[in-house]
Amino acid sequence: MKVLIVGGSGYVGSHMARHLLEQGHQVTVASRRGEGPLSGVRYVVADAARNEGLLEAAQGQEALIYLVGIIRERGDQTFRQAHVEGVRHSLAAAKAAGITRFVHMSALGTARGTGSRYFETKAEGEELVQASGLDWTILRPSLIFGRGDEFFGGVLKGLVTAPIPFIPLIGDGRFVFRPIWVGDVAAAFEQALNRPNTVHRSYNLVGP
Repeated sequence: MKVLIVGGSGYVGSHMARHLLEQGHQVTVASRRGEGPLSGVRYVVADAARNEGLLEAAQGQEALIYLVGIIRERGDQTFRQAHVEGVRHSLAAAKAAGITRFVHMSALGTARGTGSRYFETKAEGEELVQASGLDWTILRPSLIFGRGDEFFGGVLKGLVTAPIPFIPLIGDGRFVFRPIWVGDVAAAFEQALNRPNTVHRSYNLVGP
């Protein structure tokens, strides 16, 4: 299958592109930098938030995977741009290019009424996907760990391996993390592409 990954140059996207290649798919990655480390992947320049280059990237593709997401707002990178406007523009590009299959990465806990701009914009993005008329699937990963991740392999590792270790306590200590390995996330997205029974379904992706 010819698959376009929008926002595929980051941590999850790199693992996703590699897994799709290994499964025999033809992979195009669209990002603002338009570059990446994997041979066999076609990299193109596109900015989903600004609706630049998306239609050109979508031409000739059979499926679109939307991975754009941020966990904090920086400068002109806002939750609304990444989680709403980027989704809106990608859906429009998919329709214009004749793509019917759309697989969307949301986040575990996404819901209206949370009071969190992160989750509120994620929920709004999901609503756009669900109303698109395309053959969509929404996947909501928990915290994702694996080679190259920023939280478990970076922030948390730095805290617990410091000369004076610091282990953060979340809430009152009764909250349970269910992190998922990035390889399982990539596999779930690839499986969704191939399984018709996942169309118009949403799934939470969690580990043990």
